[in-house]
Amino acid sequence: EARFPQLGDRLISALQLARSAPRTRAFNSPALVARALDEAVTACAAIPFAQAVRLPAQARWTGLALGSGALFAALAWGSSGFRVGLARLVTDRPWPSVYALDVQAPPSRVAQGDDLPVMATLREGSRIPRRVVVHVQGRHGEAVEITLPPEGGAYRGRVEHLTEDLTVWVTAGDFRSPDYPVRVLEKPVVSAFQVRLTPPEYTGLPAAPLLPATGHLRALRGSRVHVEGTSNKPLKACTLSFSKRAVSLPLQAPTRFSGDFMVEEADSYVFTLEDTEELKATHPVSYQVTVIQDQAPLVRIMKPGKDLNVLPNARIPLDVRAQDDYGLGAGTLAAVLNRGTAEEQQVRLPLIAAPATKDLKAFSAPLVWDLAPFKLEPGRQLRYLAEVADLDTVSGPNLGRSQEYGITIVSREDFEAELQRRIEEMVSDLQRSREQARQLRNVTEVLAASPPDAARESRAMALGLEQGRLGESLQQVRDALDDRMQVIRVRK
Repeated sequence: EARFPQLGDRLISALQLARSAPRTRAFNSPALVARALDEAVTACAAIPFAQAVRLPAQARWTGLALGSGALFAALAWGSSGFRVGLARLVTDRPWPSVYALDVQAPPSRVAQGDDLPVMATLREGSRIPRRVVVHVQGRHGEAVEITLPPEGGAYRGRVEHLTEDLTVWVTAGDFRSPDYPVRVLEKPVVSAFQVRLTPPEYTGLPAAPLLPATGHLRALRGSRVHVEGTSNKPLKACTLSFSKRAVSLPLQAPTRFSGDFMVEEADSYVFTLEDTEELKATHPVSYQVTVIQDQAPLVRIMKPGKDLNVLPNARIPLDVRAQDDYGLGAGTLAAVLNRGTAEEQQVRLPLIAAPATKDLKAFSAPLVWDLAPFKLEPGRQLRYLAEVADLDTVSGPNLGRSQEYGITIVSREDFEAELQRRIEEMVSDLQRSREQARQLRNVTEVLAASPPDAARESRAMALGLEQGRLGESLQQVRDALDDRMQVIRVRK
């Protein structure tokens, strides 16, 4: 309107009436508003719009703006950061950072309940950050921050006990790693299993199945254990992991496994499973294997059971007894003549023929040992013991040995003199026992005639002890008498 006075305020009036028409409808005549608008449109239609713009003034402001922009661009181009930033806008180059780390990509799949390891190392030339943080974002909830402790140039940590899918990333100052999605999958576990234990063949014992899920074993070394069970997921492999070995259990079906292993030593084992998604998990229960030792046979020489002085042609009665937990093998009487001299000689007499049956667990061998074939002279000595083996073919055979006894060959004169001395000792012992018995009888008669009281009870107890000692003394005399009779029997 300043450029073209002929408009006469019609343009501005029409604009104001048009904008306020809805609010002033009750005060203005619609016909009057319509007529004002028509007059403004008719007046403007006859004016060229290009003549309303003052080009020289606009050109000055536009040139000033373009010049200022060019000057700013020239100054900014001299900065390397500006150039890198401009390149970052038009390409996929990373922003410049004073911290740089190499983050080891964590596993993309983890078993439920396991931990997720995270490790990052500083790149060469990177500034050492004050904190290195692992961010953990689950499907639900806010991200959790875990600070990684430094170990030299590396930062290690773990996200513990995973229960759901999550995303992790690492930051350090102005550094941010890519996002690492992690799937948390149900771990493969043993749903049910049972074992069957078969003892070694030499025992003759049958296989004994154990109760389901009873993995603890007590068995002889060399026993065979059959394991079969099922899992909660299809498997790729199943292994029994011991401390020093691993035994594979072949798959009979996607979720069924079975196999055997031998009991070799005391140990423990766990089930290690790998499913078809190549996710490995170890059964959390550890089962113990206890090895039962096959003991050596118990061997005893019941008679004579002591050292002897005998004549060269003596016939010595022996009673050898042996017993074993799983079965007796061969047995011999082992003797050494003149031990430690140039005339040393070893002799073996068979007691039990080999091989013995598996059912032979006890043995008694009364026999007479004739010394005449050895032609021993007085002064010679002989040491002997009994040896019996068992049937252990795994870690044996185990050899049981009796106590060792000695035999000394004496002349007839020395033999008779020793016999006479022993007889005199027995007579003396019998006389002493007779006197003790007479005294006890007198005490007993006096005690029976006395009135009952506390003193009588005390004397009765003392008398009982004395009678016990007398009985032991008489038993010793009797044993000595039996020995003398045995010596007399073996002298021929």
